[in-house]
Amino acid sequence: IAAHKGKASPALSTLYVRLARLAARVGDSKTELSALSRALDADKKNGALATELADRAEAAGDFDLATKALRIITVHQAAGSLSTAVAFLRQAKIAHRRGETDRAVLFARRAVQEASQDDPVAAESQEFLKSAVRAYTSR
Repeated sequence: IAAHKGKASPALSTLYVRLARLAARVGDSKTELSALSRALDADKKNGALATELADRAEAAGDFDLATKALRIITVHQAAGSLSTAVAFLRQAKIAHRRGETDRAVLFARRAVQEASQDDPVAAESQEFLKSAVRAYTSR
């Protein structure tokens, strides 16, 4: 890692992922999340890595880091296990949990726009949007 001198590259990303795996094996979730975040910083177009970081960060309750990873999926439309619509829906749910109803509505609308009609995410996004709008207008 030191030999790369902080220059972003897929090779540096691979090293940070390996470091994250080691941290996970010893139960050090803080170091694991930090290493995964650095790996993603080094390879922003890696959708699988962004998905993994979002999953781990959300499970650990680090919603800022989860949102960062989900944002990378939506901005770069990185190929991975999450579609852009799912990434927007997850951001909407995180914003809703944080009490940021206006952001939740914005992300839910984007999820609806991104989802194809036959995609099950479309129906889930529509339902979430309805409930978020109700919460937003009842304030």
